[in-house]
Amino acid sequence: MKCPDCGETLTQITLSGSDQSYRCFKCGGFWMDGWVVNRLNSKMLSKWMKIEVDEGWLNLGNNACPVDDAKLVRYQGENVPSNVVVKRCERCGRWWFPTDSLLDFKPAQEAKVNYFKMWGMATDVSALLLPALGLVVVVTGVITGVRVVQQKQEARIEASALVSNFGTTNLGGGNVLVGFSSPVVIREIEYRKAGEADWLRVSVKLEGKIYLVKLSGIVDGAGYEVRILGKTFVFEVK
Repeated sequence: MKCPDCGETLTQITLSGSDQSYRCFKCGGFWMDGWVVNRLNSKMLSKWMKIEVDEGWLNLGNNACPVDDAKLVRYQGENVPSNVVVKRCERCGRWWFPTDSLLDFKPAQEAKVNYFKMWGMATDVSALLLPALGLVVVVTGVITGVRVVQQKQEARIEASALVSNFGTTNLGGGNVLVGFSSPVVIREIEYRKAGEADWLRVSVKLEGKIYLVKLSGIVDGAGYEVRILGKTFVFEVK
């Protein structure tokens, strides 16, 4: 795989201990999956030194995804400082941090997480949402997962196709964040504990391109069903 900036061959590395990421040791860029970005912290990155870059090298690449050759697009949002360049392949969902920008991005992200915690806003995750191939949310600097264990069809294919990127994150304290995408306007979803007869309704909020809703009273170790436009998703709290 070639560096999008300088054209040098990328070297495979491990940043979090279980990932397959890549770095350009000529210009310093990092290439990785979205979940890796969220799992990293400044301590994990402390062993990676910044690389002195000749600006002329950055004209030798083609700004293309190392995997599928699609053009990389700069991502700009409230969760990325305006002075930090972060790019993403919209086809495969992976991230490119040019010229050591990852080493600047993570301390800034952690500072924002700490701000939310200090002011008692740890569950207000909209400003901390980092788009990825699937929904990944940073709440305390470490991803706390809720595993989606099953999806089952309950209605017409036409309706179920309108819901995608379903994901859940355990916020702790009996709260679970649910996120999903849909091209249509959705105001409410239904959920229930597996095995129960009655569905509970809850309002959802659109944050950018992702619908978000916090479910309360969730029991660890139990299974739950979420129904959106006739499609049912089943998740288990871990």
